[in-house]
Amino acid sequence: MARNHFDIERPRRINIAIAGYDGAASSKARDERKAKEKARKQRATVAAQQMRVEEAVTKATVAGAKAEADLEQINRLSTSRKHVQDMNALLAAFSPGTGADSDDDAVHKEALRQEELREEERREEERRLEELREEEARSQDGG
Repeated sequence: MARNHFDIERPRRINIAIAGYDGAASSKARDERKAKEKARKQRATVAAQQMRVEEAVTKATVAGAKAEADLEQINRLSTSRKHVQDMNALLAAFSPGTGADSDDDAVHKEALRQEELREEERREEERRLEELREEEARSQDGG
């Protein structure tokens, strides 16, 4: 029996000479196929990325064109007679230093005035309650 049984079970490399078979050429062909497949996948990946970018750009362009068309429509409407007052009021509401600001200031001042009135009424109510408490305290002390 052999001292090392792995020597027995180890497969042996068999060299068979086949006429017309070139092992190096086969390996080279396999490597070329793998390289071509890798290049094809890389081209497909780049093409897919480019398509996504183009699609995003197209959508953005369409959205921009639509926004521009909406602006043109707003401009046309603002020059038509029936919408002039509405557009002027809208523009005045958003432009600084116009009558809209003074309207906002007036509304703000009115809100402040109302708040001050409520605060004053609350103080008067507190004073009345305090006076009632003092009267009750006096009547209990005196009674």
